[in-house]
Amino acid sequence: QAQEFIIDGSGVYISRNSETYTSGRYELSGNVAYRNGINGLVVHKTDRCLVRDNVLYDNGQVSRDAPESRQNYAGLTLNTAKEITVYNNSVRVTFSDDKAFQMDSGCTFAADAAGVDVTAKGYVNNNCNGQVASTWTDGRVVTLDPAVCIPTSAPTKAPTKAPTKAPTMAPTTLTPTLTLTSSPVVPPNQSCEAGNPSTVIPADKHWGYYTYGCRQKGGECLTSGSESFCDTDAGNVWAPDGYCGTAALGVSCGCCMPPQTSSPTTSPTKAPTRSPTKAPTRIPTLSPVTSQPTSNPATSSPVSSQPTSKPTTSSPTTIPTLSPV
Repeated sequence: QAQEFIIDGSGVYISRNSETYTSGRYELSGNVAYRNGINGLVVHKTDRCLVRDNVLYDNGQVSRDAPESRQNYAGLTLNTAKEITVYNNSVRVTFSDDKAFQMDSGCTFAADAAGVDVTAKGYVNNNCNGQVASTWTDGRVVTLDPAVCIPTSAPTKAPTKAPTKAPTMAPTTLTPTLTLTSSPVVPPNQSCEAGNPSTVIPADKHWGYYTYGCRQKGGECLTSGSESFCDTDAGNVWAPDGYCGTAALGVSCGCCMPPQTSSPTTSPTKAPTRSPTKAPTRIPTLSPVTSQPTSNPATSSPVSSQPTSKPTTSSPTTIPTLSPV
């Protein structure tokens, strides 16, 4: 039977390595994944993986209704993965009945390093507004108050890249490089799609068709009331026309995009024009010329020192004498 629902669409995804790689370790760290179709991060059929210091929020953008019918996974998912080390990840989901931390069958955690407490600050994983699978309820995940952990403005920068080497003992200064409260996003009700639920979309189109141009410029289609937020709070540029289906659908929206910086136009580098090497003029060392020309000056062409026009007289041309060097 053909599959009729979506199971992929992840931000960070590692899959099908356990049968071909029987030794060594993997690391997924320091990533920020947001507004992906389903999961933010997935470890699938891959063993001995370290997952740490990742920030995943507002994933699960694909509808759970038919025909898409995505799974209710929208955070960090482990599936058929053994000896996994997971700590200091922050996950926020848009819908409270989506799974923020999920562990499917055949998964095991790796033994913690000596002195490491996965329930302590700097190690514990943070959940905001989502469901946590029962296999995570050993203190590895704490659930935060949505009123505190859901921010209200757009993110400004990615987190500092985490070191690539896994610690062998409890670090003394390890702290999260990006907390959930410092990764704000645009409130969901300000999106053009959410603000125009009664808009009729043609049967052969979808909202993504009308928002494509804006998304290509790194922007997001928002309702017209978001102009102040876009320009002032987010530091972006508001483009009210030509994007987001404003003309085709008649919606009052605009594209909130980062300032567009055009590449500088540079003139092609012109190869330097090399002056031809002029042979040095050598001063003759011969004795002075005293003889007269052997040709008849009346019939021969004038020498190079005379005008190019025909001479008016038939007097013989005298070659100047040169002093010896």
